[in-house]
Amino acid sequence: LVKLVPEGAGWLGGDIALAATASVFIGNPASTLSMLITKIRLSLGFAHNELFKAKDEEGNWKTVCGDHCVFDNTVMFSCA
Repeated sequence: LVKLVPEGAGWLGGDIALAATASVFIGNPASTLSMLITKIRLSLGFAHNELFKAKDEEGNWKTVCGDHCVFDNTVMFSCA
């Protein structure tokens, strides 16, 4: 089920609040905002963070690093 936020709705920090409480979050691993949202979601106990994905030889998407990677200095360096 996809829910859209009404166009007239807006509040400071609303994009982060929506992403942090969504059923699933699909982020860009190169984005510091995606890292922040994933860290918030994990801290709140939310799963289904689709951040570290890659295609395998058959063209199927697979997880290449679990949720723990956002806190791992060897993976995220100074962003962890």
